Amino acid sequence: MRISLKAEYAVRALLDLALHAPRNMGSRSAEVARRTGVPGKFLDAILRDLRKAGLVSSRRGRDGGHWLARDPSRLTVRAILEAIDGPLSAGFAREHRGSASSDVCLQDLWGRVVQAVEAVVDDVTLDDLRRQAGNHDPLDFTI
Repeated sequence: MRISLKAEYAVRALLDLALHAPRNMGSRSAEVARRTGVPGKFLDAILRDLRKAGLVSSRRGRDGGHWLARDPSRLTVRAILEAIDGPLSAGFAREHRGSASSDVCLQDLWGRVVQAVEAVVDDVTLDDLRRQAGNHDPLDFTI
């Protein structure tokens, strides 16, 4: 599986909003870019995609900014990744090459890999990441 840099930056940006942007007040994209290290123009494109997906709200103007459109406890990492890169399983699509036992065995392996990754990103929410960032302890993603 490949997670694009854009999708990783989207998770970083939303985590930053969860940590720093009060609901309906928001953070300016320049502040998010500075805190996360995401290049400003790239972040603007990412935030636009996240707005279209309904994950971020924003307001222009002097008191404007970006904030989460959903409660972080209801926003999974999968939802963020898919808002940017599309369905996760599309990145795992493998052509079935034959009926030899080794081919079948490998198809089974890749199917299990997909299931394991989906289980993790379905289970971890932005709130989990926010709490973990406050604790500075590593998350345990044991499968």
